[in-house]
Amino acid sequence: MARARKESQRMDREPTADPSRYTAKELRSEIARIKRETRALAQQVEHKRRLLLSLLDGLESLKQDAVPAKVAEADGLAEGPRPKGTQQR
Repeated sequence: MARARKESQRMDREPTADPSRYTAKELRSEIARIKRETRALAQQVEHKRRLLLSLLDGLESLKQDAVPAKVAEADGLAEGPRPKGTQQR
């Protein structure tokens, strides 16, 4: 059902089969929609980037403090997270 809905949405966005029937109004509308989607995506990316930098900054602050560092070491978390796909040594 979701697949059919996506296909119908895609068909709504595609220009008419006959390019000569594609109007300037439709083109302006499509350009405006793409700009909105692009801006929204850029805002999401910027928000996630700021969140990541904030988390990394907080993690670095915790590493500098002796008490959390000892607790993390005792729990085996002193090395920190490893990105997916990296090998353990």
